[in-house]
This record gives sequence, C-alpha cells and structure tokens, in this order.
Amino acid sequence: MSRALFEEFITKQYQGSRTLAAVALGIDQSMVSRLCSGYRAVSPRLAQRIEALSHGEYKKEQFIWPEVDD
Repeated sequence: MSRALFEEFITKQYQGSRTLAAVALGIDQSMVSRLCSGYRAVSPRLAQRIEALSHGEYKKEQFIWPEVDD
C-alpha cells in the first residue's frame, strides 16, 4: 500500500517526475526508485516531509502504518 501511495504522491505533486520529487524530498533519485519499487519503506521522517509538501493531502500515518489488505 505504501509503495502505491508514494507513486500516487509523485504523480499528483510532481506530474510523475521522480527527479523533481527527489529534489523536493531531499533524497537521491535512487532512493525514490527503491521506494517506488517497494524495495524500501517510507521512513517516518520522509513521511513528515511528504505530509508537509502535500499540505496535508497525504498524512504521515498513511505511510508509517498503512492498512493491511486481507
């Protein structure tokens, strides 16, 4: 869930540009790729940045404690 939500954030906020997202988030493009692929999880600190950049549209809790699909 977190992976899909992160990709949605990039699509909505940065028109799908991983480069722009990386710059705005203060992380490397390689980390953005890892987050999009699900290889890495969004950290609490990064979740806070996402919430701030999206002006609360994406809540940090959505990334830190994603709902589990049954």
